[in-house]
Parts: sequence; structure tokens; C-alpha cells
Amino acid sequence: MKKVLNEYVSDESDVKSAAHLRAIESDTFVRLLSPREKQIFDKVLEGSSDRQIAAELKLSYWTVRGHIQQVFRKTGAVNRQQLMARFLRGSQ
Repeated sequence: MKKVLNEYVSDESDVKSAAHLRAIESDTFVRLLSPREKQIFDKVLEGSSDRQIAAELKLSYWTVRGHIQQVFRKTGAVNRQQLMARFLRGSQ
């Protein structure tokens, strides 16, 4: 998918198509998440801290951290900034 995406991005006339492919790629990754991981993923994209997420969802801080690590693993992101950049850009 990334190879196809890079080919589209390199061609200025297909910028809209590249954005569409990013959205599809994002959707594919999100479907790999469990319902709880998706819930936490959405909170991360909103900018909530781990402690805020734990309080809102009535989970322990460490449970939230574990789910976030799974989200990183499944999406290929290595930190919050990369996760947000990848998925917020893809949704625009």
C-alpha cells in the first residue's frame, strides 16, 4: 500500500488520489483494533492524556498504556505524534 501511495504522492496531479489512499490505509489499520483499542485510539487522537483516558473509561493507567502500546504495534506508529500525524492527515 505504501508503495502505491508513494507513487501517487510523487505525481502532483494526483494529490487528491493520494489523500484518498491515505484514508483507505488509515481505515484498514483501524479495523485491526479491538473495540477497546479503537475507543482509546479515538481518545488519543482527541489529544487526551493516558491519565485522562483512564479516568474517562474507568480503567487503570497501566491498562490504558497497554492498549496504547497495542495500537502502536498494530498501526506501525512509534509514538503519539506519529500516530496523530498519520491518522489525522489521512482523515482530511
